[in-house]
Amino acid sequence: MLSHDLISKWELDFAFGIISLYKSHPARVTPPDSPAACCPEHWIGYHGKCYLFSEDEADWTSSQHSCSSHGASLAWLDTLKEKDFLMRHKGYLDPWIGLRREPGQPWKWPNGGGGECAYMYKNTISSSKCYTQRNWICSKPDEFAKREIT
Repeated sequence: MLSHDLISKWELDFAFGIISLYKSHPARVTPPDSPAACCPEHWIGYHGKCYLFSEDEADWTSSQHSCSSHGASLAWLDTLKEKDFLMRHKGYLDPWIGLRREPGQPWKWPNGGGGECAYMYKNTISSSKCYTQRNWICSKPDEFAKREIT
């Protein structure tokens, strides 16, 4: 017959055996300074920028204010690859982006409201009245890119 002390010792040794097994084969953890860990929670990183795809709807100006509250702005596009990335991730939504223009003026990437405002529609960029309620995409440089710039 086994004594209680012997059973407890075996369970304790078994527990340490499992712990030592994990210690000898540690899981790969992303270090905090790596590029994969540079965007805030719920943001998606791509080529040095972080993107937040809103679930809410607002007019263009309110969308820009929401992005500003996160230290970001409505998304701007630097490359066709970036446009393709955003098109894939926006899903069926038609979100605001940062491109806008005053009537009769060229398109520009601003930080204000009014005028005609751009949004992503299917596989292209379209425009509508800025008071229309839409989802939006915020963007900002990721932390890793910020450290390399400064």
